[in-house]
Amino acid sequence: MAKPKEEAPAKEEKKKVRLDSQILAILKAREELTFAQISEYTDMKEKASNLSYHLKQLQEKGLIEKEVRRPLRRTFYKYTAPAPDLVEAEVFKIIESDFTKSFTFDEISVTIGRMPHSSDAPTSEEITHALESLMETGRIEESAVGMHTGPDGDIEHYQIPFWNLPEDVCKHCRNEFKSDDMIISQAFTDEGGMMIELPIHATCLPHMQPYPRDERRICCDYCGLNLSPKQLEYDLEERKHGDWGSDILPNKLIESGLAELFDTPYSKILPYIKNETFRIDQISQDYGGAAKQQWQANDLMYYVKGENGKKYHPYCARKLGIKE
Repeated sequence: MAKPKEEAPAKEEKKKVRLDSQILAILKAREELTFAQISEYTDMKEKASNLSYHLKQLQEKGLIEKEVRRPLRRTFYKYTAPAPDLVEAEVFKIIESDFTKSFTFDEISVTIGRMPHSSDAPTSEEITHALESLMETGRIEESAVGMHTGPDGDIEHYQIPFWNLPEDVCKHCRNEFKSDDMIISQAFTDEGGMMIELPIHATCLPHMQPYPRDERRICCDYCGLNLSPKQLEYDLEERKHGDWGSDILPNKLIESGLAELFDTPYSKILPYIKNETFRIDQISQDYGGAAKQQWQANDLMYYVKGENGKKYHPYCARKLGIKE
């Protein structure tokens, strides 16, 4: 009996961006465009009627404006977010009151009920409509942070999208920058294909990537980089064609940066000592002790200790005026 032919596994489809969202993102970034330019940016040259339909829908919602200019009667489109009504303004004011928090419908409803109103407080239906309108215009979004399931199902949380946060707020932790914080920038491509840069705390770097192990406690509290040059060097290795078996390409810029960051003999030598057989406690590490814990030795590190247990590279400590 012939063995049945196995079907090839289906390829995972790339998540598509909604055309409406793409059009809005493009117009936000470029102020105004012609129909032909929009069709080019959205790759809809062959689907002009479909694009016209979406542009008309966005016009009717008050999200974009259409202007025909003489004498050539060229048509331009531009983004014009509608002025929020009173309920939308109140809902938005609550959600933007704390960038680090996401708000549930009940929290928003209770807070609005406590606000002074010239007439009756907004109804649940009016608040729901305001939330839907604010999400449609991209001013707020549903957040997975803090989301949990209640008796009636999932409880939605709402927050300001990271790309709409003020410039003086970290786009990762959502806290305001302080004068002595090290701020770096992360480049992104938005829905409209525009390259943008978003500021973050350098110390947020260890939080942004899901590591196999939590490295936050062994990173500098100023620049966010690993306190071990050996581990940092490993993370920065550039290999031909991304192949782990290929030769490492030397990078003089990285090498000089490491040499300056770890510029004391202790910080340079200690991490390269072979310490796999070292034991802080022979019985606990080899046999697990009473708690049966298996401890694995990693790099030795030298760092400068600051206030409240903070740790710094020698270079960063001097930059902050902290003595070794």
